[in-house]
Amino acid sequence: MLPNLFRRIAIVVLVVLSLSLSAYNAFGLATQPAGRDYVSMWESRLQPIKRKLPAGTTYVGYVADEDLRPVWSPTNGELVEFDLTRYTLIPVVVQHGIKLPWIIGNFSAKNFDHWLTHVLGAHTLDDLGSGIYLIHRAEK
Repeated sequence: MLPNLFRRIAIVVLVVLSLSLSAYNAFGLATQPAGRDYVSMWESRLQPIKRKLPAGTTYVGYVADEDLRPVWSPTNGELVEFDLTRYTLIPVVVQHGIKLPWIIGNFSAKNFDHWLTHVLGAHTLDDLGSGIYLIHRAEK
């Protein structure tokens, strides 16, 4: 008799717990504002790049804070931002580096302009806000 009682109690507890967690998750999804996830926010942040890139641009470079360090060692967050940039700008192909005429800069550091002048030489820099820059290498 006692083992059957424990089984019934265990089943009731599992059902109540499952229903509670389902309701909690459903409520959380219902109250989350649309378009406020990290991917959507990153897409919004890069919209000016899409508008400013010349028509027909198929490849762009990408540099960020990790390129300023003496040893290239990106954090997980920096790698995610690079991947999100690649995703957001499809069909434009984003390649890490500065060899292309158009380059996206993602900098939170303030000392990057001196570094850019050192590694690129003559260039134009368009500050698009939120640490995003559109860089154009001067023709040689």
